[in-house]
Amino acid sequence: MNNNTSDDFFLAIRPLLFVSRALGLAPFTYVKKTLPAGRKCEQLEHSSAALIYSIFVAALCLCLILISIILKRAFVYTVLAETDAVLDMLLCTVSITSLVSLALGLTTSRNTIVRIMRIIVEIDLIISESYMDYYKRAKNCLIVQLFVTFIFVGFKFTYDYTTWGSTYGLKVLLYGHTYVDTLVEWLVVLQFMNMVIWLKDKFSLLNRRLSILSGIFETENSVEGFYLALLKKTCSINIKEVKPQITQKDILTFNSVHDMLCDTVLLVKSTYEVQIFFSLLSTFVCITILLYFGLCFLYGYVGADSTGISASRFVVCSMIGSLLHVAKLLCITIPCHSANNKMAHTSTLLRKLLLAFHGDPGTMRELERFSKHVALRKFKFTVFGFLSLDLSLLVSMMGAVATYLVILMQFKMSINASPACSKNVTAYVSDNAVSSNFE
Repeated sequence: MNNNTSDDFFLAIRPLLFVSRALGLAPFTYVKKTLPAGRKCEQLEHSSAALIYSIFVAALCLCLILISIILKRAFVYTVLAETDAVLDMLLCTVSITSLVSLALGLTTSRNTIVRIMRIIVEIDLIISESYMDYYKRAKNCLIVQLFVTFIFVGFKFTYDYTTWGSTYGLKVLLYGHTYVDTLVEWLVVLQFMNMVIWLKDKFSLLNRRLSILSGIFETENSVEGFYLALLKKTCSINIKEVKPQITQKDILTFNSVHDMLCDTVLLVKSTYEVQIFFSLLSTFVCITILLYFGLCFLYGYVGADSTGISASRFVVCSMIGSLLHVAKLLCITIPCHSANNKMAHTSTLLRKLLLAFHGDPGTMRELERFSKHVALRKFKFTVFGFLSLDLSLLVSMMGAVATYLVILMQFKMSINASPACSKNVTAYVSDNAVSSNFE
């Protein structure tokens, strides 16, 4: 047992926690406590100062969004086509997502996040011997994630400002709040993604410990199972026989750890379910609209002369924004897909163990109970039960984006073609009228 597991864990999440606190998403503080056994541990607790700061950040974001909407109605939407103005308004889903995340962080999510962190530390104390190297790698990974996120969003802001600033001047600042909203949304996604990865690694460790202690899967070749005796008689394959080392106490421990992991998964799911739903919604809306505007510039439905911006630069702006949202979608779906597979593998491993393991009656009873418990608590990461967070969602969303993009482009083509069609029809009717008069 590692007495410094909590210190290692909170040291690993510190970069993400500090950045989240700066943007109002983490109204917590670190507290070191001395337990009755004399061991010191570090944990999260609520902080009044951090809570007040988070309320200030949420109120400031709300004011900036409202001011931006009022000024856009006066200076931006009046010069846009009605359809394009509506689509530009829909880009505010990113702002809605950030406001929802800030509001939930101040209310319902505060208690559950603290509870999730404590459960993860307890699980590490039970099933891990040393997690120092793991959490060092996790800390480095978090730093890289934050660095890449800020660099990418900063590059997008710089490129957009240089592209639009020369033509529209200070009007581009009306969209400045969207970059802060994007950072807030990305930090929520990073929190969710890393919690899913930590839980996936815990399930993987549990499966590995269960497999090692059972002993029946440790062979020097890939052939194993009930045909062991027959193979030893008829073949010269050298199979290493290892007596099972699993005991009733081990199974009870694994069952308890699995139950704690399942509870933690449910807590993570309930904590981030609303935020992830709005994040997926904003991803779908923004990818569709950004690609739509890019295609409009590319095909000349919005001329470069009317905006003073070359079509290539506008298309690059559209592609950068779309790639940022696609990356967010990948950060949500890939870890959840991997975690779903690890959770399902526990049930498969126990079924194999029940078929091949024959121990004392007490151990067999506990093993059967463990297997039933895992079968009853089988679930996947979903959003409100109807959106499965796996790679199938990625394919479905890309198909939906393509479908709605075709619809929007057809609508745009029909609008642009209407004046010309009306002119041709009018000329045709006039010519017929003149011909009838001569006749």
